[in-house]
Amino acid sequence: MANFLVYWQDFWNDPGDPREVKGNWASNSDVLFDRANPGDVFWVVITGPEGKRDEWRLLARLVITGKATKATRYGRYFFPGDPERSAVLPIVGQPDLAPILWLLRFEGKKPIRAAGRKIGKSLQSFGFRALDHHDAALLADYIQVLQLNVSEADAA
Repeated sequence: MANFLVYWQDFWNDPGDPREVKGNWASNSDVLFDRANPGDVFWVVITGPEGKRDEWRLLARLVITGKATKATRYGRYFFPGDPERSAVLPIVGQPDLAPILWLLRFEGKKPIRAAGRKIGKSLQSFGFRALDHHDAALLADYIQVLQLNVSEADAA
């Protein structure tokens, strides 16, 4: 199983309610289409909400069930996600993900050195960055902490 960090660059400009994220991915990246396989995980990141565009959020963990050439407005390659094994995360109340992004080593051992919106440029090569096992474990831990914080907030 491979893990990929993908950046939804136009998330905030997309029409519709950002809370209604579907558990699928589309891309124009030939390299991503060639490398990704069923069972792989796409970790979806976005910039922060209005007033916090220099910050970053983890939007979703998508477990891919397949891939197809299917043109959508988001790209010509379509990757359906497994609704049972994927998770869309709450954006509201989520802290800036940048400190976690700086800890990622990536498959090519080229960590992110940029800050703020410039992080986006570090994520645009081929439409993804391949993660190593350490990176995937770090992001999985981050999701567990987020879910704990949401559970505690709901209980309060």
